[in-house]
Amino acid sequence: QAGLSNRPTWKAYPERMLQHRARGGNAIRDAFPDVIHGLISAEEAQDYDEPKDVTPQQEAVAPPTIETLTAPKVEEAELSSEEEEPPVSVFDKYLENVVPKHREPIVAASSRAGSINVVRYWDNFEHMIRGLESQSQSGPSRHFFAMVDCGGTRQVGRNWSINEPNQANAYEGGEIEESYVAIRQCQLNPGRNMEDVQQTLAEFDRENRTNSDRSGYGFLQILASGEEGDMNSAFAIRVIGENSVGLGRRLDAMSWNTPDSSDPATCGNLSLWKSHVIHWGI
Repeated sequence: QAGLSNRPTWKAYPERMLQHRARGGNAIRDAFPDVIHGLISAEEAQDYDEPKDVTPQQEAVAPPTIETLTAPKVEEAELSSEEEEPPVSVFDKYLENVVPKHREPIVAASSRAGSINVVRYWDNFEHMIRGLESQSQSGPSRHFFAMVDCGGTRQVGRNWSINEPNQANAYEGGEIEESYVAIRQCQLNPGRNMEDVQQTLAEFDRENRTNSDRSGYGFLQILASGEEGDMNSAFAIRVIGENSVGLGRRLDAMSWNTPDSSDPATCGNLSLWKSHVIHWGI
């Protein structure tokens, strides 16, 4: 049954092979298994087939070249980025259209040291509240709100533009992400309104704007802040430079008037801020 009788040695010496098989293969192993410990005789070993190398054959791999090692792994980087990118929340989708900014003080009151202004533009109050309600700590907003805490200090205002159509080109029309902004906080004088402010600032702009001045000019009427004071009477005049140098030229060309009793508002000193546009969803 073991297929040994067909081998040359078994054919030549059948009786002798049976004796050796009986002694070493059965009797001794059955009688003294604790002594033998699985050892076999030379005759038994001869009956075994020749050992075969079953190691899987591997194809030879050429060593990497310098070009291979230094080539940019574009596909790998793109896949890694997609796998690690957190899911984008509904709030982040709002921010893609809102295009918020943050401003750091360059010349401002000492109380503003170490702080920033975060500015977001909404279509209306409904748009703002829907965005805030959809806010979640995921996507780009997770990283932003981990650095910035504006809780309890928010203000909401209405944006009034003074510029003529196609006159302003703030941030070089969106080609750059940084510029400078000049801000002046003001308070309406009794009996005056925001239309008076708009008219006065339009006249001031016509008198002080040079042909090359592409600064954005307007003011923000504060509608909600929680601060004490007359309702809807606070506002901030803002000049946003076409670029950093453009704002400097605008300030150099301005006439620095002192307050007048005919002014529609009373304003404080100018503050200067560096403004950074934040691009979401990229």
